[in-house]
Amino acid sequence: ERREALYLRWIKHFDTMKEEKKVIFSPPLPYELPETRNKRSFVSQLVSQLKRNFIVSKRNVSSKMTETAVIVLAVIVIAFINGIVEPTKEHKPEILYESLAFNWTNVRINEIDDFSNEVVTFENMKEYFNSNSEDLLMSFNEDPRNPANYLEELFEFAAGRPARKLAMAGVRFAVIISVLVGLGATKILTEKRQEFFREAGSGFNINSYFLAVNVTLAIENFIQISIAATCALYIRNTLASWFNYYVAFNMLAWLSSSWAVLFPLIIPPKNVVLVTGLYMVFFSLLCSGAMEPVLYKTIYGEGAFFTPLFSGFLSPSRYFTESLAVNDLRCLPAQTGFTNPGDLRLETGAHAFNFAFLGANDFYNVTTQSCSGWYWGVLPSFLVGSLIRFVAAGLIHVTNRSKQSKKSLRYVFKKSKGKERLFFVLGLFGYFIVLLGLFILTSWSILNKNSPPTLNQYQEFSETVEFSLPPSITMTVPGNTAPTIAVAGVLQVDP
Repeated sequence: ERREALYLRWIKHFDTMKEEKKVIFSPPLPYELPETRNKRSFVSQLVSQLKRNFIVSKRNVSSKMTETAVIVLAVIVIAFINGIVEPTKEHKPEILYESLAFNWTNVRINEIDDFSNEVVTFENMKEYFNSNSEDLLMSFNEDPRNPANYLEELFEFAAGRPARKLAMAGVRFAVIISVLVGLGATKILTEKRQEFFREAGSGFNINSYFLAVNVTLAIENFIQISIAATCALYIRNTLASWFNYYVAFNMLAWLSSSWAVLFPLIIPPKNVVLVTGLYMVFFSLLCSGAMEPVLYKTIYGEGAFFTPLFSGFLSPSRYFTESLAVNDLRCLPAQTGFTNPGDLRLETGAHAFNFAFLGANDFYNVTTQSCSGWYWGVLPSFLVGSLIRFVAAGLIHVTNRSKQSKKSLRYVFKKSKGKERLFFVLGLFGYFIVLLGLFILTSWSILNKNSPPTLNQYQEFSETVEFSLPPSITMTVPGNTAPTIAVAGVLQVDP
């Protein structure tokens, strides 16, 4: 009744109005429905997003220069702390000269009266030992060490502390760079968060936005890290290719920024900086392979599966530290034990890389002397970073949907019908198929070995091998499952 009374009063009031006022309250004239607007293509939106990102970067050039200056300054400080590359050290092997002259098998030695003045060759062993070598045989019989111990002592000047020092230098670089690059990369999503929500609610393509963000971030990081790598290379220098230095630094930035793109999607904005910094420090420092609890020894240990995957997927510095160390060590000559002398092939248990636990998955390349650089870690680094970004590309459609003015995926699935539901299911299924394939490919790149199984020199063997020597002496050494082991072309063990 009240509504009806109010309506009648409004009618009476409307009738008393002047004509110019009635026009305001008059219904509009009939008109055609607006034409349907076609959405812009993915490529068109991607180009627009890239142009906008470059404009924003240009406006923020002062802050970008500050970030770059901080990264470069930090790298310069670490480079001075690490010092110039020193792949070897002064070390006198504590090995009997007779041990170096003996081959531990059916060795042939030239008839030499005085070992101190001659170069030992491995011929006529029986004649020499039968003639005048009783004291020499006794010295071998009293020496408890086996060939693996001798090798490790021989290569200590290059495979011991120098190799560890090179790896630790990489860890220092990696921790600082991963933290600074990671913290800077989070801002590209956190600072433009509201703009993204508005565009997503307006129907813009989220995939084009996310791809543009990654392209822009990759370009910015490439410029920043290339400048930092140039400074580090000038101060620290390298025995091998300078190009490998730039590749290793940029792969480190690629991995670090990948995690920085993922965290803002799953971590509240107020905690993104804390979580990103903690993650970079923790996993770069403790899971790189150069420090306990995750060491290269456990990563490349016999039958290792979980540890190499854990370190390879989670540690931004995993491939960077090893790449810097191997890059210089494989440039060393054969007498260091790292590379092969001429056409000879050292077996896996008899080279210095095995004692330093470096590059075990790429045995034939690391033991080939070359100063052109070592690029084994490029593929797993790129794949791990791509996998992380692909996960983020899926999460951006799942998280914060209410702020994007969108219903939950569960609601969309329930309300969809016919072709709409079919496309929804096929898209979801296709995403997980690609994700699974990328995960398998990445795992393969981490675990794949282009070498025979590594001989663990610390493993104890129960079986022994007896060698044919003069009747006065019988010698045994630890057995080996490998058919042959060649050390500088002199040692062969036949089980």
